[in-house]
Amino acid sequence: MHTICLVILAVCAAGAVLTAIEPVVTPLLISLFLFFLVNPFVAACEARRISTWLAYALVSMVAVVAVYSIGWVIELNSRELVARLPQYGQRATALLDQAARLARIADENGHFDWDRYALHDLIPVTQEGAIGYIVSGTVEVLEVTTLAVFYLLFLLIEARKLPVRVRRSLQVESAARVLEMADTINADIWRYLVVKTAVSAGLGLTTAVAGLLFGLDFWLLWGFLMFLANYITYVGSIIALVPPILIAFVQFDNPATAPALTTILIVVRFAWIDYVELRYSGKHVNVSPLLLLFGIAMLGWMWGVVGMLLAVPLITSIRIALSSHPESAYLARLMSDVE
Repeated sequence: MHTICLVILAVCAAGAVLTAIEPVVTPLLISLFLFFLVNPFVAACEARRISTWLAYALVSMVAVVAVYSIGWVIELNSRELVARLPQYGQRATALLDQAARLARIADENGHFDWDRYALHDLIPVTQEGAIGYIVSGTVEVLEVTTLAVFYLLFLLIEARKLPVRVRRSLQVESAARVLEMADTINADIWRYLVVKTAVSAGLGLTTAVAGLLFGLDFWLLWGFLMFLANYITYVGSIIALVPPILIAFVQFDNPATAPALTTILIVVRFAWIDYVELRYSGKHVNVSPLLLLFGIAMLGWMWGVVGMLLAVPLITSIRIALSSHPESAYLARLMSDVE
């Protein structure tokens, strides 16, 4: 009991410290995982005798252009979406009134009685508040990512010097074990991030194309939202489905259009996530789904949207690091998804 209490106190203290230093830690962690993603590209350039500084410049330019392009598209579409919210609200109210009359629960004026069924208490978040949260969260991610790009440059520079320092500082066997562990983490996280990025890009592209073919408002915004949200494993892509589906039901007059688009979006999501992603990245993540959900919830509570994005790579890195040492391998097995 004494040990359990100490563990609980240690976890609470660590959570408080991590929450307090969130503005410093999150850009550093993002830069660390960006490093895992782009380091093979820099190594390939060096192998072909391309200037390392040229590779650094290309990586930085691509990252900055990508971040600000996504931010510009999201900001532009979000402003237009907020401007159209009253129109969507009127359409949603009309549909709700129509459904209430068909279900014979409308009031004497033929309207749905919100006060009678207390739906205002069940749905306390306004449309403007929900959109504002999504936009502010996305802007926060983009701002932190921009700062992480600068940290990434320093990590790339230091990575070239670290193996030499490890060999000079440790004995031969210890240095070999440390470098082997670093190579394992680098390879597994790189595979995971490559698959995750490819799946997110494919999911976002197909979502945008489906919206475009149906004439859905802000189809490009929903594609970018799906791309970013899919980095939040399990729950992100499900949450990102809600806005385009709601817009479809209040936009289209044809009663078959919105259900058809909804079905296509759900099928696309299941195809990319439950088939492609699980097939190609599940064996590399190898972490208990319950632990992942707990990690997403905890880091989301401490660090917001950025914490939810970083949860899976961070937990996966911890599992790989624990599995590389015999004395901590049992903890890695407890974290794994092996039956």
